[in-house]
Order: sequence, then structure tokens, then C-alpha cells
Amino acid sequence: MATVLVSFANPAFASAQRWLSHSARQFGIAQQHLFTAQQFAQTDFFARHQHIAAEPFGAGLYLWKPFYILQVL
Repeated sequence: MATVLVSFANPAFASAQRWLSHSARQFGIAQQHLFTAQQFAQTDFFARHQHIAAEPFGAGLYLWKPFYILQVL
């Protein structure tokens, strides 16, 4: 079974996401899916759930987590 990295970052954590990606490559994790808050804001899912997704805590109460995990699966 292959290990896959799924990462999400808003602008405040963009540099940490880049570091995580680099570190993962060093440990052999080649398959990576790196998402940004800007990408999430352009989805229909965000538009339908904007009342939740626009919350600052957890970049939308972590609503992006199941959305992107499901996309990668």
C-alpha cells in the first residue's frame, strides 16, 4: 500500500506546507496532494456550505478535510 500525503494550507501556513512536502519527499512519499484555501474557496462545495467554510477557526471548521480526503480517495 502506498503512502499518500494530503495537505491543506491557508496563506499563514503556506511555508509550513512547502516544508512538509519537501520532508515527505525525503522520506519517499512521492504521491502528494497539496491544496490551498484559495482553491477550496473556488469549489461548489465551498459555495454551498459558505456559512461554515467562511469561519476563521480551522479554515472553515475543518470542513475542507473530508472534502479533500474524499477527492483523493
